[in-house]
Amino acid sequence: MVVSTSRASESLRQRPKSIKASVLSRTQLLYDDGGSKYDKNRSSSVLSEGAFLVVFGYFIALTWVAVLVHNHEPVALTLADVGANPNVFIEERARDHLKSLTAFGPRPTGSYANEVLAVDYIVRQVQFIEQRCRRQHTIEVDIQKPSGSFNLDFQDGFTSSYVRVKNILVKFEPAHGANHSVMVNCHYDSVPGSPGASDDAVSCAVMLEVLFLLSQYEKPFRHAIVFSFNGAEENILQASHGFITQHRWASKIKAFINLDSCGSGGRELLFQAGPENPWLIELYGRGAKYPFACVLAQEVFQSGRIVPGDTDFRIFRDYGNIPGLDIAYIKNGYVYHTKFDSEEYIPPGSVQRAGENLHGLVVELANSPLVPDPGRKQHGNVIFFDFFGLFLVVYSEFLGGILMYVCMAIVAYRTYWRATKPKQIGFKTGKAYLNVLLKGLVALISGWVLSLVVLLVIGFTLSVFGAAMSWYTNQFLAFGLFVVPAVLTMILNHKFAHRFIYKNVKSVWVAEQLSFESHQLLWFSITTLLYFLDLKTSMVLLIGVLFPAVFRFIGDYFVYPYSKNYVRDFLLVNLFAWALPLELSLQAAVVATQILIPLMGRTGPVIQPDIFIGVVFWLVCIISYNLTVSFVHATRSLKLVSSILFGIFVVSVATAVFTPLGYPFSGSLANPTPQRFMISHVHRVLHARNGDVRKEDSGIWLLPVDFKGERDMYDYFPELSSAHYVDSECESELMCGQPFYYPALQRLRKSVYLPGPKPEFHEPLRLVLVSQSAIEIDVRRLIFNLTGPSHMAVYMSPESGVELTKWSFTTGEPYPSLSWNSRPTYFVYHSQAEKVQPFNFWVDIRVPKDRQIGRASCRERV
Repeated sequence: MVVSTSRASESLRQRPKSIKASVLSRTQLLYDDGGSKYDKNRSSSVLSEGAFLVVFGYFIALTWVAVLVHNHEPVALTLADVGANPNVFIEERARDHLKSLTAFGPRPTGSYANEVLAVDYIVRQVQFIEQRCRRQHTIEVDIQKPSGSFNLDFQDGFTSSYVRVKNILVKFEPAHGANHSVMVNCHYDSVPGSPGASDDAVSCAVMLEVLFLLSQYEKPFRHAIVFSFNGAEENILQASHGFITQHRWASKIKAFINLDSCGSGGRELLFQAGPENPWLIELYGRGAKYPFACVLAQEVFQSGRIVPGDTDFRIFRDYGNIPGLDIAYIKNGYVYHTKFDSEEYIPPGSVQRAGENLHGLVVELANSPLVPDPGRKQHGNVIFFDFFGLFLVVYSEFLGGILMYVCMAIVAYRTYWRATKPKQIGFKTGKAYLNVLLKGLVALISGWVLSLVVLLVIGFTLSVFGAAMSWYTNQFLAFGLFVVPAVLTMILNHKFAHRFIYKNVKSVWVAEQLSFESHQLLWFSITTLLYFLDLKTSMVLLIGVLFPAVFRFIGDYFVYPYSKNYVRDFLLVNLFAWALPLELSLQAAVVATQILIPLMGRTGPVIQPDIFIGVVFWLVCIISYNLTVSFVHATRSLKLVSSILFGIFVVSVATAVFTPLGYPFSGSLANPTPQRFMISHVHRVLHARNGDVRKEDSGIWLLPVDFKGERDMYDYFPELSSAHYVDSECESELMCGQPFYYPALQRLRKSVYLPGPKPEFHEPLRLVLVSQSAIEIDVRRLIFNLTGPSHMAVYMSPESGVELTKWSFTTGEPYPSLSWNSRPTYFVYHSQAEKVQPFNFWVDIRVPKDRQIGRASCRERV
């Protein structure tokens, strides 16, 4: 029998004193086994729409807190603060370095700005610091110019070849020397056309300021510190490979910190650590003043399926077998690799934050006794996440496993207890309880699936009707386009479940409790599956299962039996229960949108961004907002709430489709969100098997890097009407007959080619077959001489039956890229940083005995 809160309290007062001492659960309050008569008026124990709106307001408030935490920056210190803070990082000094480096303009590897101006500036600043260094320390500078090659499983896979790229290496160590070293790495080169302030000159500026601070310490450190200023990271990680595989200091390095960026300022995220060596995460937690880290970010990035990028961390880990930490700016990814990546777009306080974190982290690392031998802490992994940027939560996999099994026992026992005592919640048999519980589970899953289908349809429809990426600049539209319909769908699904699944349940509160238990059971099953798949994220998601269950237990046994206003206390208990898991999930959602929405501007024309972002917000909803939809079962009516949500959705769609706010890109100098293209002025010479020229043309190759592509450009560039899509040549020509900078054919296949005049080349391209000789009976070695600019690519695809067995670029078998017409292809990215000279290489070709090697044919690309 259902009772109101007030009558439940009265009933408790009427019970014998011996029973008063016992604790009655909420479900016992709702049902009386003794058959007592209760007030039939249930209105006081049913949630009003106002209460439901309060819950949504609570979510909005928590979201606002998450945004505030994410955008908070410390006060940027200036030179005027030096007197009061003699050993503290000063942002103004670091910004001066940043302004000087970016004043040289774009610094691609091989340019005068990168190879001369930037190198000269950094070396002069290090010499300035060395002159003022205390005698307890020594500073040694070495400019390395390595040459080499290696294979890299990045994008479609390729072989990277480099000649005389630069590393500026600064060794800071105690005057009496050190047996071991730690390393901090940045890169001062940039992509063509970008000043590269955030990526990655700011990290080099921060390192110079940290080096200066360390040089003023009175006591020497336990270990040496190698500051690596890397001059060829944007050349696909070449300089870091040259250092870690060839330099004399590399063998003593036991741990490293890599600094990079995929945005412009903001909080710098620790998104990779290890491999293993959990002591590094613990050290980061002690050393970083403003920690910002999450194991979820690590697993997402290392999956290689979402973020199309890589860092020097990979090279140090794979080729140096060294553990480390990978830290990067993530905010405002709109300006990443564009002309807008300049110093003024890095907000005040960002450099201060990064500098104080790095300073504290380097001090901890340079004095750590675990650097030479971590002992038992060398192996294993940890679960980690920051708590509002105040401190880092770290615990071992072992402890996480214990928590998982404890939760497993709690869920199993609770389900068993409910099934063995069904009358406590108004069921005649345990089978009836389990039947309704499982039906509720099916309803919950169907609500998830239905909401996902709705978002996929919305995303597809927006793409079809020309409103794709309408949320790209104005991110608030994503809330109305994806979050609102997902939540509305789940609410309506629960209303349907309440009418048909819980129709025989006598109390709305029991229906709410059953829905909650179904939700807990489903999420626990998901976290258990992730746990056995060895995904550490499961331990973070477990918080969303554990906290609500604990608070429900507290409410059932210590709050509700003594409550005079059940609805109020029920709301308060649940709001407290959701606070931590919701805030953690909402912070993760804010970080995800900061990274993924700008990322959609450079994922290529193949991926449909509205569908992808729809899936992302669907995950946000089922992790965060879905916690509250069980309240639907205890709410009298949701017509007003549903109408408000539907109205928000309609207004959002209208805004996206019919107003300028829905246009994805903006040229605003205050907050630029530009559309990206890779534009190459091309001259092509295609040869036949006999070496004769079969096709020669010139033109503009326009390669869009987002889904919208060139469609909006036809009104401004009518010449594009004579262009043709390049993918029409992909079957007949290797790499679609175009000069790809690096192999990304899967992601950037859709592009256009506009015939035009021949470009002027300062370094003409020549590929000459110098000689060929028999290595074995069926193997020929072909030696080539390649002359051209500082950056070139060589594509190879042997005919069917012919095998490329060896080459001069790397040892072992050549590394294949994508197949082309059922033939293997090989892509070599070759660069020279200075004194560009002719380059010789050889390949060994195995040919079946029944076939002869005719005249070698070569394909040239510029």
